[in-house]
Amino acid sequence: MLLTFLFACLFCGSFAVEHEQLCYGRSYRFPSRYSPPSFTGKIYFTPKSRGSRRLLYDDGEAKDPRLKVTATSLSLQHLTEQDEGTFSTPFGSMYYDIVSLKILECAEGTHRYYNGLYRINLPHNVDILEFAPVSKPDRTRILWNRTNTQATSEGGRGRLTKNSWEISKVTQQDNGYYNLRDKSNTLISRKKLTVTEYTENYNPKEGETFFLQYPSAITPWQITFSPHGQGETIPLLLNGDPEEDLDYYNRLQFGDRVYRQNDGIEFSPVETKDSGIFEFRDKDQRLMFAANVDVEEANAPAYVYVIIFVAIIATAVMCCLCIRRCCCKKSASKAQTTATTATAAATPAVYYHGPTQPAGTGYAATPTSTAYSYQPVNPARAATPAVPPSYQAHNPAGAREPAPDSSGLPVYNTVVIHPSPLQPETTVSSGQDSTPAPTLGFSSDPGPRFELKGMNIPSALSSDTTISNVYTSDKLNFM
Repeated sequence: MLLTFLFACLFCGSFAVEHEQLCYGRSYRFPSRYSPPSFTGKIYFTPKSRGSRRLLYDDGEAKDPRLKVTATSLSLQHLTEQDEGTFSTPFGSMYYDIVSLKILECAEGTHRYYNGLYRINLPHNVDILEFAPVSKPDRTRILWNRTNTQATSEGGRGRLTKNSWEISKVTQQDNGYYNLRDKSNTLISRKKLTVTEYTENYNPKEGETFFLQYPSAITPWQITFSPHGQGETIPLLLNGDPEEDLDYYNRLQFGDRVYRQNDGIEFSPVETKDSGIFEFRDKDQRLMFAANVDVEEANAPAYVYVIIFVAIIATAVMCCLCIRRCCCKKSASKAQTTATTATAAATPAVYYHGPTQPAGTGYAATPTSTAYSYQPVNPARAATPAVPPSYQAHNPAGAREPAPDSSGLPVYNTVVIHPSPLQPETTVSSGQDSTPAPTLGFSSDPGPRFELKGMNIPSALSSDTTISNVYTSDKLNFM
């Protein structure tokens, strides 16, 4: 038992999986250790699609018609997609993978539009032309055979012209692979045809007449419209009935604006809601033509922009005028306030010695805590003795009234106050009484003092009238 196990391990070590990639239609040759005459075992194949395992080779005998066996080699011919998978060999009750094969698509791609022409050149070494649909690549059929004319065009697609095969008015049913083989069925070349619908983009302007023309040689059997941003599909033409009115199926969408012509559809006028995809199909529902329509919004007429521009200019001018008026009002108010302040500052302070204050005169001077010396404004009083007069009682109201002049108008004296630096208080002695008295008389000190001066006010009634410019008041006698 131990000997069998060791032999199995040594045998298993010789199984190394080989990974191969080959183009469609080519041949794969197995390694020499799995080829005659040394190899007499079995080879199985398991498809990649996880199909059932099947026997491919058994003791020098091929079990597949494409497996070619010679005295020194073993090879699989004409590879297809069905040959993609794993090859294995059994040992006892177990299977060991020896080769992993991948089939590559190396066909030459060719593109045609619906109703186009497709031509395939047939060189002298090509004897067979076969076709395999894209949807069913394993189902091939012969289109042309050089030696067997009866096998020519089994599918009825195309015809032989000189040294080429031509297929006119191709559709999506012609999509597929075209294999060119020699007499031995060896693949010489492989082509892949892809047929698509025509596509166009249109950008008409709103309000204009838009004509959606069909591509040449296309007669649609069905026309549908899919608006942008919506999932619904609106039919415009069904079953190719030429008597059908295009707007019958959806008058709310197109109304009476759509007209069908022999070579297209006319929109008069086109609107923004006409933006979407129009699809044209044939009887077999194969897409022939797809038109992507994106309607641009119409621009406003030139005069509208002129009106808007004029309105903007007018608004700007009005704003400027309003701002200027407001600024002028503020400036005038500020100037008036400044002038009033300046006038008030320039007007000298006036102190009135009376219970009432005449209208239109200045403001009364407010006494401050600074010491002031006063001088009488009446020159006649200057000759009075140095001893200040005694304090007089409060005068009656009549005594406070200013004396009228000859014209009957009252005369007011203006008090002009000159501020002077503070002076030390002095005591005036009468010789007999040593009681100190406030300094209200004259002072010989050079410091500033307040002086009360008179003011000449001419009479408004006569220029010849002489008015005394001195007003004497006992208000200045404090003691």
